[in-house]
Amino acid sequence: MQRRLSPSPNHRAFSSFREIINSIQLLPEKNLKINTHGLDWIKISECLMNVKSPEECLIQWIFHDHPLINNRPWNKDELDRLSETILSIKEAPTAEPVHTHANSLMLVDANSLKDVLGKHRWQIIAEKHGNHRTEICCFIQVRIFELTANNRRWTPHEDMLLKKAVQYFGTKNWQAVSGCLEGRSGQQCLHRWLKSLDPKIHRGKWTPAEDECLRKAVRIYGVAKWSQVQQMVPGRTDVQCRERWSNILDPSLNLGKWSAEETSRLKDLVMMFGLGKWSLVASHLPNRTDNQTMEANIKERRHCYSIYHFPKRACRDERSF
Repeated sequence: MQRRLSPSPNHRAFSSFREIINSIQLLPEKNLKINTHGLDWIKISECLMNVKSPEECLIQWIFHDHPLINNRPWNKDELDRLSETILSIKEAPTAEPVHTHANSLMLVDANSLKDVLGKHRWQIIAEKHGNHRTEICCFIQVRIFELTANNRRWTPHEDMLLKKAVQYFGTKNWQAVSGCLEGRSGQQCLHRWLKSLDPKIHRGKWTPAEDECLRKAVRIYGVAKWSQVQQMVPGRTDVQCRERWSNILDPSLNLGKWSAEETSRLKDLVMMFGLGKWSLVASHLPNRTDNQTMEANIKERRHCYSIYHFPKRACRDERSF
């Protein structure tokens, strides 16, 4: 009798399954939407007419469309917390920053990001940061900051700070130098110093001796390795060497007067590409540089202006008699 009254394994499984169904039915609709486990992404992809693969659907849901994900614009407090989080888990010690803006992404230099990126810690960063920001959200935000910082123009104040930092730390410890400048990496400081601020850079007119050194360097290294060419021309940067060669010394350049055919072609190209696109214009004019095309255009416009206005002045002069 007892045996007959005890529930069978199938009955117990069915009861358990029914309890699960009842508990799911009692859940709010919002809780059902946030599910990420057990979803059939193949069927979901088929519902989208296979426009997106199952993997793409999964990624879109987990990183973008999930209701718990915070996709709102980042505010200053969140950015400060993100900066503090990255700095707190970074293992490699760096020079202490001289400035006092501790709560800013400006403190997260490129080397710090490489430390974090190399050890795949974005999930930890997202968990510590909180506020429903995913690891991909944190990563994208830092990359946006990185790109913005890299493209930011140097200010006179930054140049002054860089000069003072180089005087103190020298030209071997660029990580320490960068600690004196908000939002500048060691690589950026090195580049700015070597290309612009180094007092050894010559900025005056090129001498015949410098031109000869440049010609020899180009014969040895060619026109694609300007950093090596520059080493044979003391006091000149790679940019200066490239500009000098491309605009003056290149024997293939046409340095003569512009022909009527070239001038006509120049007008057509300026009409096609617009003002300011001189490299693009020059690419359609054999043996002419971007500087030449710009100067020729200015000269032609002045010529047209004088022709257009001269008859009017002449008419006024005639009426005065």
